[in-house]
Amino acid sequence: MLILLGITTSCQTKSSGDDTPVEKSREARGADFMVADTIFFHLDDSLVVNNRTQVQYLPAKQSIVFFDNNFNRVVFYKLNRAVADGVRHLPSFSERQNKKIYGLLYDESGDGVYYKQLFEEGSGIVSYNFNTRLHEIFLLKKRQDIFESRTAPDPFIANTSPMFSSDSALVFSGLLLGEDPQYRDHTRKTFGRIDLKTHNVKYFINYPEEYYKKNWAGEAYLFLYTCKFKDNDILVSFPASHSLYILRNDSLLKMNGTNPLQQPEILPMEMDRKSFQKRKTKQMILDFYTRNYSYQGVFYIPGKKRIARILELPVPEKVKLYDLYVKPAKLLIFDENFNFLKEVFLPDYVSRDNYFVTEKGIYFYNKHNENENKAQYLLFSDL
Repeated sequence: MLILLGITTSCQTKSSGDDTPVEKSREARGADFMVADTIFFHLDDSLVVNNRTQVQYLPAKQSIVFFDNNFNRVVFYKLNRAVADGVRHLPSFSERQNKKIYGLLYDESGDGVYYKQLFEEGSGIVSYNFNTRLHEIFLLKKRQDIFESRTAPDPFIANTSPMFSSDSALVFSGLLLGEDPQYRDHTRKTFGRIDLKTHNVKYFINYPEEYYKKNWAGEAYLFLYTCKFKDNDILVSFPASHSLYILRNDSLLKMNGTNPLQQPEILPMEMDRKSFQKRKTKQMILDFYTRNYSYQGVFYIPGKKRIARILELPVPEKVKLYDLYVKPAKLLIFDENFNFLKEVFLPDYVSRDNYFVTEKGIYFYNKHNENENKAQYLLFSDL
């Protein structure tokens, strides 16, 4: 998900023959990272799965769905079968030349989807039902309309920051890139809620205190990482904050989110925002991110009653602009009460942006699987 993120290392993964519906291997491991199971999904000629592909686990159907943003469609797979179980195409309702879809949420209860498109009026979320073929468009405010709109987050829908739905509302997280000094910290919001009945949009939740009047270089540290927690709660991870947060009733509850015995020091840029706007370079932003600690994705595994969070470590050597790299990382593991339990080193081949969570654990996409006709996911269940 991060703008600056790349890939550097490679590994070999073992696969069995094509005569079994699901191919598995228990031999792959990284430093302290044990792979409990491996699943391959056979891809059709058009479906490309990579580090950015959005995938969603459907508990009631025991299936997953891939979002194919090249052809605006969703492809379904049963977890116990390696071949596709169905394909649905997503109509575009944008009148713009670019009819691309930017992330979606599949509604398992109603056999429908919510997805982001760009319209002449600005960003919007489309609700579409596969059975009735009925749709609604929920338009968000233009950036230039009013001050509230200029400081509101544009939805960023990904595996690391999904949309959340209820009977009457959609909740999304998003961001505005940059460290423009005119954005006052108490007005710059991170979440939006769309009322599905009235179409009203409410923006809420500021960045936590670690961000107030600080310069975080306007890119990687502004992303939010979220996942569904118990009931209607949402877990939130901010890259510069040691705390995890529970989003409940439009408020953030601050919880432990790090190893209290090895809490890393995460420092903002010493340069103030105004000077940064005049002097910033891409290399400066890259150096700041790669030489600093940062938190990333957050996971809740209900079957294990565990919470996990990614801590990215500084890159040992200076990274040159446009070089491929990946920050070393640990997976911090907590119980449901946010008590720290242990940490596990994540190998470089494990994707931090393409994964899905089941009752068994976290299925991470293997970035270095060399077979382009299959998508390989590695189960981490040592929680």
